[in-house]
Parts: sequence; C-alpha cells; structure tokens
Amino acid sequence: MRRVAHIFALVVLVAGALSPARAEEPWRVPASARARRNPLPSSAAAAGLTLFAAYCVQCHGAAGRGDGLAAAALNPRPRDLTSPSVQGEFDGALFFKITRGRGAMPAWLWLSERERWALVWAIRNLGSASTHSERCSK
Repeated sequence: MRRVAHIFALVVLVAGALSPARAEEPWRVPASARARRNPLPSSAAAAGLTLFAAYCVQCHGAAGRGDGLAAAALNPRPRDLTSPSVQGEFDGALFFKITRGRGAMPAWLWLSERERWALVWAIRNLGSASTHSERCSK
C-alpha cells in the first residue's frame, strides 16, 4: 500500500504541473452540494484518519497543514486543512471537493461515498472542535 501511495503522489505531482492555473481560481461549489450533511456519526473520524494517512499526507502533511513531502512541487500548494477558512466550510463543500478534485487535487471517486464522508470527519478532526460547532450552527 505504501508503494501505491508513492506512485500516486508522483501522478499528483505531474497532474499539478499540467494544470496550475485552474487550481488557483476560486473553487465554486454548487449550493446543492454545499447543503449536503455528513450522514456518518463523528466516530467515523477514525476510519477517515486511516484513509487520510494512506492518501492525503503526501500533499497535506500528517497534521493537515499543506506541508506534505509532495507539497513543495505543487503550485498552488495544498490547502492547510486546519485553517479557519477550510474548517469554516460546510461538510457538503468538503465532500464535493474530495469527490471532484481539481488541479493537483485528485478526484477520489474510486473511494466509496462512505469513505469520502469519513475523510470529511478526518478533516474536522484536524481542526478545532469549536470551529466545527460554529459552522454547524450556521
């Protein structure tokens, strides 16, 4: 599995080099996608963190700060998933971005819907609980 992750990181680097301009534009998420709620309980964060360690740390780093080994070669650099702007996004927006991808961020359609929602919980786990609570009350 580790070898697959390294190969995947290489593919991401090449893809990022080919389409940096599009990735710099604001990421538009349809209102219908943004409005979706995470159907999984917060306990799914553990499974999401396992997926995050396998597929996301290469670019986003172990703590989710956008400082993974592959990040230096990407333009733009991966987002800091712990930032207030990311943590302030709706669950549906995060799910949409994980699902669709763009630029160097791959589309994770080959992961099941449940796994992608678990990744949303993993991202929430990287940020502060208070930020998530504030976002949910919007």
